[in-house]
Amino acid sequence: MSADSAGRVVSEPIPGSTQRGVVLVVDDDADQQDLLRVFLEGAGYAVCLAGNAEEALALIAANPMDVVVLDVVMPGIDGFAACRRVRANPLTLDLPVVLVTALNSREERVLGIQAGADDFLSKPVNREELLARVNSLVRLNRARKALEKERLEAEAAKVERMRATFERYVAPSLVERILHNPDASSALMEARRVEDVVAMFADLRGFTRMCSTLNVEASVNILNSFFTALVDITRSYEGTTFGMAGDSLLVGFNVPVAQPDAPSRAVSSAVDMMTRFRPLARQWQDDYGVDVGVGFGINRGSAIVGNVGAPSHMAYTLIGDAVNVAARLSQLAGAGEILMSVAAVGAMSALTQTLGVEKMPLTSLKGKDTPVPYFRIMDNPGLESALAKWKASHVMQVSS
Repeated sequence: MSADSAGRVVSEPIPGSTQRGVVLVVDDDADQQDLLRVFLEGAGYAVCLAGNAEEALALIAANPMDVVVLDVVMPGIDGFAACRRVRANPLTLDLPVVLVTALNSREERVLGIQAGADDFLSKPVNREELLARVNSLVRLNRARKALEKERLEAEAAKVERMRATFERYVAPSLVERILHNPDASSALMEARRVEDVVAMFADLRGFTRMCSTLNVEASVNILNSFFTALVDITRSYEGTTFGMAGDSLLVGFNVPVAQPDAPSRAVSSAVDMMTRFRPLARQWQDDYGVDVGVGFGINRGSAIVGNVGAPSHMAYTLIGDAVNVAARLSQLAGAGEILMSVAAVGAMSALTQTLGVEKMPLTSLKGKDTPVPYFRIMDNPGLESALAKWKASHVMQVSS
């Protein structure tokens, strides 16, 4: 034990001991303090002593307590007011308080309940009754803390699982925005229809022929380099990577976070991907003697987004007509071509004109009853500078 600044005895937990908790005894009567301290220390509790409410509140703010045994009648702030202040503090809202009173009246108990007291003792304090009250409240308080800790750990684990999931698909700049509301994050994983999605496919041209001539290691190295470069660019435009199938990459914009300029993001990312692809293609030509290109298909429309699959294997994906048309356009695209639907081009006429869009003849697409119009942007030496000029006067937007 040691003495506090006012000379009162304070028992200290012994490292490795089996002390049952810390009880703060608040009473202006030194004899009453000593009596309660003897009762509590004899039962294995560490005891802190305070002679008035102000001192007690300071001790509570500075030290973790398990229970406060608080006299009602004291000079200055009385026990009722002190209890209300404990309850008003979010940090001590759940701290158990036992009020001690010389009067066993119904009125005082009502006042104590209104102040937030957990239990009551009448003077003279009976040892067995004191310990029964304190033991019960310590058990309940620790059980509540354990449940709260378990809840917080479960919530943290849930958020981390969501983080790990979204980081696989979504740009890091959007992950925290999504996780800011865990309930909304859970909803984002559920399959739902989104009416305005921009889907983009990037597909290697000549990959099938290349695989027939290269060994496994070389083929995998090329694919890894291809996907790494394209996913990096996808993230820089805050696109969502929905799938890598064979030599094809599916990217979505305006999902799961709203992006008013989603079509412009898609076309801009496709141009940057072609720019990044050029040195890769030259490197592969030098290293492996292969000649490959990249083509793109972009469409805008409705799609279903969310977790889809079997109970044993789910994937966060994008499906629907908007995706199907983008896939057909990417299959039609030659090396160095970005093919876009009318719906996609109509939402970004300023950008496509800057980049040199070309209207193409009607074409038949699988799954469509009638031929459809589409547009093309061809890779050329001035494409990169044209995009840079446009981006200099436009700021990408993301909605909360």
